This record gives sequence, C-alpha cells and structure tokens, in this order.
Amino acid sequence: MYLLLSPDPTFTGVCSGVEFENGVGMCESAFLAGWLCAKGFAIPPDQTQTDEPEAPPDIPDDLDALSAGELAALARARGIPLDGIRQGNKSALIERIKGGILPQSLRDSSLSEGAN
Repeated sequence: MYLLLSPDPTFTGVCSGVEFENGVGMCESAFLAGWLCAKGFAIPPDQTQTDEPEAPPDIPDDLDALSAGELAALARARGIPLDGIRQGNKSALIERIKGGILPQSLRDSSLSEGAN
C-alpha cells in the first residue's frame, strides 16, 4: 500500500482512480504510485521502500477499463516505449501495450505473413 501526498494539501477528489482527502490518498499499485509521483504527487520519505527491483506489473485482461494515464504508466513500467503516441490516446496505448506483449519473433512473423 502506498501513501500519496498531493501537491495541493487541500485537494479532495479522485485522480487516476485514487481517492484523496485533504491532500492524502492511498493506492496498492506500484506503477500507479510511480506515475502519480511523476505528475507531482509524493510518497512520504518515512514510508518504507524496498531496494529490490519490482517485477513488471501484469497486463490486465481488460485494458479498456484503465485510464490513459494508467495505460501509459503500465507501458513505462514494462519498458514499452511510447514514442509517437499522443497523450490520452487510449487506443494507441492499448495497441502498443498489446504489441509489447508478443515476443519480437512473433511480431516479425505476423508482419511478414501480412505482406504475402
């Protein structure tokens, strides 16, 4: 569980699916916490952190249920480049994530099959 602090200590509302009250929110997702930190939110320094690298998050079955921000954070956490994708373009993000799931050899073979 990650304790998150909003850049605005009076913020009460929802940001990327995380509920905040008076600038404080909680989430269970490491990649979502990281994405929010990249957007200006913070994890308190006294919160325990592990030095062990985390395994990339699993790809959920229903990518359509995620917001564009969550999709971008998921792609970054899995090392999938987002070059050329406009911010907020969910369909392009989903396509890139699904393309990142297949091994390169399968992507290459499907491309060559389509050329025939």
